[in-house]
Amino acid sequence: MSNQAENINLSQGPGNASSKDPKALVMNVIQRAKQIITAPAASWEIIKAEPTTVKDIYQNYLMILAVVPALCGFIAMTVIGISIPFVGTWHAPFFGTLVSQVIQYAVSLVMVYVAALVIEQLAPKFEAKTDKVSAFKLVGYSMTPAWVAGLFALLPGPFMMLAGLAGGIYSIYVFLVGVQPMTSVPSSRKVGYVAVSALIIIVLAIILNFMVALFMPRPDMGMRNPQMLQNEQLKQFEESMKALQKAMPNAPQ
Repeated sequence: MSNQAENINLSQGPGNASSKDPKALVMNVIQRAKQIITAPAASWEIIKAEPTTVKDIYQNYLMILAVVPALCGFIAMTVIGISIPFVGTWHAPFFGTLVSQVIQYAVSLVMVYVAALVIEQLAPKFEAKTDKVSAFKLVGYSMTPAWVAGLFALLPGPFMMLAGLAGGIYSIYVFLVGVQPMTSVPSSRKVGYVAVSALIIIVLAIILNFMVALFMPRPDMGMRNPQMLQNEQLKQFEESMKALQKAMPNAPQ
């Protein structure tokens, strides 16, 4: 069984892995993530040719990989704690943090699907050709570096933030590399397609963070007026929605 897991080839992607062998499935996810990070161009050619479905990619790749930032974030907040200058180390409450991380995990998976729908709908406006599965592959697998960077949530604050930023930037690069093979967008329209898609996805991520923040324990919650916090969060949400409206191209007449 060990040799079989170690010899999993990327030609058998996560979408085709057997869910009856959890060890082999996890090894396959690790292999795929490693390949996407180290050789994104070659990975997209393999991914493009794989027969799979949205459900398979969710079950055999995304739902496993998305556990990394959620679990590491939970450990960092409750076990390691957050260092607050002149105060000390604050440990988030167990139950409240667990709830917030489960919500973050679920909403991040939903965001992948929504972002894929946006990319699919934008395709004709930029002379690109894609379908739901291809758009979902593009968004879902592009999230790999950002989610793997969730491992660094276990490091001290500055290193965690730098690693998170690097993971996000590299995810954008992986997305950029994958746009051509996954959507057949003309070279002259590629930059515009990527820019608009990335802007919309970023705004969706801001909305995601807003939703998670509503349930995230904070060390200052006991010191601030709840109504004031609610007003601030509502203002941030309204600003995110305005940005999303501006990012969306005009609907066809």
